[in-house]
Amino acid sequence: MTWMTAWWIFDLVVLLVVVPVVVFLLVRMLLAALKVKRGTDELAASGGALASRFEGVEQLARTNSLLRQVSTDLERYGNALDDLR
Repeated sequence: MTWMTAWWIFDLVVLLVVVPVVVFLLVRMLLAALKVKRGTDELAASGGALASRFEGVEQLARTNSLLRQVSTDLERYGNALDDLR
């Protein structure tokens, strides 16, 4: 067997074994990437729908400050009533 024959056998092995395995793995990786993309697209869509449910969140800070003010006013009122007794 000459080195040229060995070279052709090596080329055939690469062509018939390695190339199909690499193509198979690349296709599986592409399908997994597409599945991840589909999942992220669904997540982005549902996240946008979820964000609309929190439209009143910015008003919670105003409500909190009003409650503190009412609490302070009630405390003053209670102190004033105690002073009247």
